[in-house]
Amino acid sequence: MPCVFKPNLNWLPARLANVVNRLLKFKVLPYWNLVAQATLGRRFILTKNGSMGFAPKEAAIGDRICILCGGKTPYVFRPGSPQNILLGDAFVFGAMNGEVIDFGLAHRDPLESLYYWIRFH
Repeated sequence: MPCVFKPNLNWLPARLANVVNRLLKFKVLPYWNLVAQATLGRRFILTKNGSMGFAPKEAAIGDRICILCGGKTPYVFRPGSPQNILLGDAFVFGAMNGEVIDFGLAHRDPLESLYYWIRFH
């Protein structure tokens, strides 16, 4: 994957620009490229309760982020009639690996067990 981060360092003195270029090339860019790959086809989201994360690029305001009973991964659903539409999985900070599951809700409808509403700024 080509690098998407190319800073303009012309305003720096040549020696300093050289040092910064080396730092960027060997320290920053490898991580930058990993982030770019991990978020490809995703969009940043903010839920009504303030949680941040990434969801499929098709996600929109009003979609639900649900953790189904027995699962640990959040999924994005679009409420519909008569059925909800699965858009894909999501990453929500603090809601991965089952941290937010209330196991007392296991007897409920899976889509009602836990959900977040998506909002965008």
